[in-house]
Order: sequence, then structure tokens, then C-alpha cells
Amino acid sequence: MFSPPGLAGARGLPGASGSKGPAGATGDKGNMGVNGRDGAEGLKGPQGEPGPCLKGDQGDTGAPGPMGDPGYPGMPGPCTLAVQSAFSVGLGTPFPAPDRPVRFTKVLYNVQGHYNLALGIFIAPVNGIYVFSFHLTVKDKVLIAGLFHNFYPVFKITDVNQLATASQKVVLHLSENDLIWVQVKDNNNNGMYVDREVSSTFTGFLLSPDECYLSLDRSFTGTPNITIPNRDYVV
Repeated sequence: MFSPPGLAGARGLPGASGSKGPAGATGDKGNMGVNGRDGAEGLKGPQGEPGPCLKGDQGDTGAPGPMGDPGYPGMPGPCTLAVQSAFSVGLGTPFPAPDRPVRFTKVLYNVQGHYNLALGIFIAPVNGIYVFSFHLTVKDKVLIAGLFHNFYPVFKITDVNQLATASQKVVLHLSENDLIWVQVKDNNNNGMYVDREVSSTFTGFLLSPDECYLSLDRSFTGTPNITIPNRDYVV
């Protein structure tokens, strides 16, 4: 005959903890996780104290750099309006009067009027360095002529050819109102010639003034009171 199961008994008390077992083997490395999102930017920290100012060693000289572009033109300087003086004149008639300035009456250039046509004399407008030259045709007579500075000859030339050209050039320093002219020695040595085919010329110009002149108005408006004394050619 079958009997039904009996009622469950009460739960027993927990047993004492067992001793710790040995460490287990290291497991395999897991897969890398997904990158996390960037965090918000933190607040700006306070400025630090300046560091010590120590001068470093001088570096080596670098290679020259490329040439730069040209600069813009500067403003004109104070000597832009420098005084000008130039003349070029030709002999009008052959065999001019001796023992006095030769009057070159054919004007090629005399804008400033510093060559006085009435006297045959160049009058220096300012102190400075000047250049003078002449080219003289010689015919029929010996020619002895010279360049005079304030009544004294600077140089002279002699040409005995029947048809030739005597030329000379010189650089002089002149003071304001100094006088320059060409002069023939005498009638026996006056072969200076001009005609339709040939010419004799006298030229001069200011190369450089001694100082800066801002005014261009340095021309002479009248004939200065100058007396040309009779002098021997050789002083």
C-alpha cells in the first residue's frame, strides 16, 4: 500500500567557509571598446609668471636674401632748380679785330644771355666749375689766339696751316662776374676765318655751381660797365 511523502524538514545552519582556492588562469584579452566622446574644454588657466630673460648666443650670418623690388621715386631735392648757364656762338666775319675780345655774333645758343654779344665776353653768373672750348678755322695767315680770363691768357695756340682747324678745351673755376673771352694776337697773326662753307665757334657752359641756387633768374639784363685795356698778348 502507497504512503504520501512527509513534510520538508527545517533548513540547516550554514556551513563554515572553505579555504581560498588557487588563482585561476589569466583569461584572453578582450576586444578594445569604442572611443568615448571628447570632453568639454576646460576653463583657461591663469597666466604664468614671465620666465627669465636670457640672451642666447649669436647665430651664424644667414645667406643674402633676394633683391627687393625698386622703391617709389622720392620727392625732388632742394637743388632741383639749379642755375643754368651755357652758350655757343659763331664768328660772323673773318679776321676779327686783334688785341681785344673777338666778337662772335652768330648765336647758336645763349638763352641765359651770359655771353655778351656787344663785348664778345662771357660773364660768369655764379661761382663754380666751367668748361670752355673753341674750334677756329685758319686761312691765309698764321693764327695765334688764346683764351683770356680777367685780362690774362689761360692758354694760347699757334697754327700756320693755310686751311686748318685749331681747337682747344679747358676746365676752369670762376667766381661770379669773372670774364672769359677769345683774343687774337695781332694783324699779322690773325688767320681766324669764316665763310659759307666753314665756321669758327666758341662754346662754354657751367658744369657745377659751388652751392645750391634755387633761383633760375641769373641772367644779365644790361651791358656791364667793363673797359677792356690794351694789353700785349703775353703777360
